[in-house]
Order: sequence, then C-alpha cells, then structure tokens
Amino acid sequence: MREVREEVAAGRLVAVLDAFAAPLIGIHAVFPQRKHLPVRVRLFFDFFKHTYGHPEYWGQD
Repeated sequence: MREVREEVAAGRLVAVLDAFAAPLIGIHAVFPQRKHLPVRVRLFFDFFKHTYGHPEYWGQD
C-alpha cells in the first residue's frame, strides 16, 4: 500500500480484500563468493540494502 497511500488517503482508491493480504516475505540475494565483486554488482546490493533493508520501510502502511 506504500505505492498508493496518497490516493487511498484522498479517497480516490479504496482498499478491498484486506483480510486476504499476502504475507510479508524476505528478499534474498545470491551471488558467487568472490573476494572482488564487480563494482556495479556491489553498488546494486548497496542500493537495495539501503532502500529496503530497514524494518521501518516495511512498516509504512
């Protein structure tokens, strides 16, 4: 619901089937065990961890 929070608050959208919400699941990354990962791979993981790695993010409903 984070993506449409403003629309729901404004009444433009209405939540339906709240009792059937999908359970929260983890996000996992699997990559080869190397001492030196390519920079773009390391940056992607860092971005993902920074953006989605905090419990506060997932509690924003």
